[in-house]
Amino acid sequence: MGYYKNIQEHILALERNGKLVRFREPVNKDTELHPMVRLQFRGLPEEDRKAWLFENVYDTRGKTYDMPVLIRRPGASPQVYALGMQCRVSDIGEKWQKAMRHPIDPIMVKDAPRAGDRLWG
Repeated sequence: MGYYKNIQEHILALERNGKLVRFREPVNKDTELHPMVRLQFRGLPEEDRKAWLFENVYDTRGKTYDMPVLIRRPGASPQVYALGMQCRVSDIGEKWQKAMRHPIDPIMVKDAPRAGDRLWG
């Protein structure tokens, strides 16, 4: 089992598997963003729920944000969670147990993306 190199790879995997709603239209983070996502938890079967990527976010004062917002990436459904873990839903518990027994040491880097860098494809 591999790992995603970065969040972008995970987002692409969600999209390829039909588990991402990519929202490019302007959305108000204070009044629209969460209610839109919450709608899927009112009547949609668990396996149909998705992660949401909002790429054009502003607030009630009109301030715009360069950083997109990714919501429900791990928690939309077991299927979305399993995509993040790169395993089947039935293997999530076993993969967590293995990870707890064999933690990975952090890797320090000298250069990383900075705030404002376009990371979302």
